[in-house]
Amino acid sequence: MRSGRQQVGLYSQNYSTSYSLQVDAAGASGNVTKIDGYGNVSTLPYTNGNDADLTEVPQYIVSSQCDGREGQRTGPVGYPGQ
Repeated sequence: MRSGRQQVGLYSQNYSTSYSLQVDAAGASGNVTKIDGYGNVSTLPYTNGNDADLTEVPQYIVSSQCDGREGQRTGPVGYPGQ
């Protein structure tokens, strides 16, 4: 007999979620630099102050627009400006 309750903790290859990070003021757009866990560097565009092209994989986001977010951010070891 099956119950109508949803099973918890099951893997689904179809499940996904989006992640975003506020990197600038609302309404602003531009680019940030992403450094992934393997050291690969790429440029990501953002709109409305949010970078929404992030994943659950550890990564660093580098932006010159983060001055107002002091104390809420950290830089990778060895990165200038840390």
